[in-house]
Amino acid sequence: MIVQTLTKELLGQLRARLGEQNFQTWISPIRLTDWRDGVLTIEVPSKFFRDWLDEHYRGLIEETGRGIMNRPVAVNFQIGAHPPEAFSAG
Repeated sequence: MIVQTLTKELLGQLRARLGEQNFQTWISPIRLTDWRDGVLTIEVPSKFFRDWLDEHYRGLIEETGRGIMNRPVAVNFQIGAHPPEAFSAG
């Protein structure tokens, strides 16, 4: 599956770029749920998470995704229906 491959690559590169503490705080609780027509859908646990990631990490996620996919990547943050402990970054 392309989402699984993209997830593994993206999360590995984000971990290296952000450091373990920032990765665990902001990236570990998210889940990549879809890749379609250049749009990466990322499920987040709350509106706060969505807003914070949008402001601080959207550009980094899109840039990293572009490097992996060799094409422009747009990110769509979506508040998930799962409780935060159900989210997994890997």
